[in-house]
Amino acid sequence: MHRFEQLFQVAPILFDRQSCVAHLYDNLPDQSAIKLNKRVESIEHHETGVRVLLADGTVEEGDIVIGADGVHSSVRSQMWDYASKFEPSIVPESDKSVLFSEYDAMFGVSKMKGHHEDYGMAAAETNIVFGHGVTKLFFQQQGEQLWAIIFKDKYNQPPKRFKATDEDMEEVAKRFGDVRLNEHIKFSDLWETRTRVGLLTIEEGVLSQWHAGRMVLVGDSAHKMTADLGIGANIGIEDVAVLCNILNRELKGNRNRHPTKDEIAAMFAEYQKERYARAKAFTEMSGKVTRMHSYDTLFGRIFATYISPMIYEVQVKKLATAWAKAPKLDYVPVKTINETAPGWLLAEEDDKTSRTPWLLCAGVGAVATGLAIQQYGLPKL
Repeated sequence: MHRFEQLFQVAPILFDRQSCVAHLYDNLPDQSAIKLNKRVESIEHHETGVRVLLADGTVEEGDIVIGADGVHSSVRSQMWDYASKFEPSIVPESDKSVLFSEYDAMFGVSKMKGHHEDYGMAAAETNIVFGHGVTKLFFQQQGEQLWAIIFKDKYNQPPKRFKATDEDMEEVAKRFGDVRLNEHIKFSDLWETRTRVGLLTIEEGVLSQWHAGRMVLVGDSAHKMTADLGIGANIGIEDVAVLCNILNRELKGNRNRHPTKDEIAAMFAEYQKERYARAKAFTEMSGKVTRMHSYDTLFGRIFATYISPMIYEVQVKKLATAWAKAPKLDYVPVKTINETAPGWLLAEEDDKTSRTPWLLCAGVGAVATGLAIQQYGLPKL
């Protein structure tokens, strides 16, 4: 990741979603507004707002509901129910089966003994090991090892859903125990020192309609991608930034104003219009990268293993340009980022000089970001 640190003058940090959420929550100036261990039972619309009925019998009221509750979103189900009754033409029936799955993944965090040099990993190194039907991800960060085994399963549309048992995970661990993550480490070494682990189906797909009534979807509830690019959470955060920018713009004149249903619909439509193309492109790109990494086709294997290393510098610049074009909150000051760093300026430079859609170029660059290929011969970012 050294090249990205040079470009953006910010050290990349790899960490799991659970740690991210915990860090954000622990550092809130006021945690009282966050209600933990709550489950949505139903959402009721009325003339001036919504009532959210929770499983414990309590009720929350407001102007809108933002569904940031993941790929199995209950808010999405409530949104579909509302649309079928009151806005029957807004949500196409195809959205209810647009998601599919073809890969499963076991993700985990380990804490190996000794120094990272003992097992062939630099302090913040990323390895992605290609293979037939399986991709292995291995990250060293902040004294922990983050890892994933992503493997091909049967195609299912809609995705299969299951709650993995300890026996299921032990079976996967045994299946891949002898697989090497680098020259020194086998998967069994990480499994034996695990501190957290989960076995999941990897859903893929993008809904065509992200809002109805006073409900709107962000992140995995609206678009779900594979894990090889490691940007699913990033794209979800971008959704929230864009939605917050729109809400702030419309309400900054009067924070106590209650927008009408039509005003809310217009804001939600603007949000989806701004986000849809980027979310869909990254979702499709991520799926293609996963299939290249797992040698799903002969062309994918040739490209990932032989062509990609030869265009390394082009890849870095194009991928950096994609990151530089990410939206950010436009109403808060930038405190820790030098916006004149070369990486951030790539977005403006690309807008002026390039006639090639940046995301298509980034698709080439994404294939080998921070990875060590099958024989660990590709230089690290």
